[in-house]
Amino acid sequence: MTLLQDFPCDRKDQLTSRERFYYDLLPNINRQRPMILVSDKETIYEETKRYLLLNKERLTQARKVYHANHREERKKYELENGEKIAEYKKRYRLENKVKIAEYMKRYRLDNKVKIAEQNKRYRLENVPKSGIVTG
Repeated sequence: MTLLQDFPCDRKDQLTSRERFYYDLLPNINRQRPMILVSDKETIYEETKRYLLLNKERLTQARKVYHANHREERKKYELENGEKIAEYKKRYRLENKVKIAEYMKRYRLDNKVKIAEQNKRYRLENVPKSGIVTG
């Protein structure tokens, strides 16, 4: 850490604000933003999106390893908190009914061909006992 300026202040947010001034003024002074401004949110979103795309395989693999290593802990948590989890999911569905419906509508439109293929495959694999094939 390098002291750039002796900056007397009364509150931490004043100090953080001054640190942000130097962050914007001098390139590569900090790896992390000392203060996030409203104007930064779009940039952060784009950076995060780009990072996730570039590291998709590595992150997926790390997630699989983590879940495999913590399988028993997750099962135990789900058993102990099953009612709480179910209540949370129910409340979420009620509070986000419109959002979920819009998402599902968009998903069905974007994946029309894939869904049709899955339905066809399901119907072929699950022929009714009467022998009548529909679709």
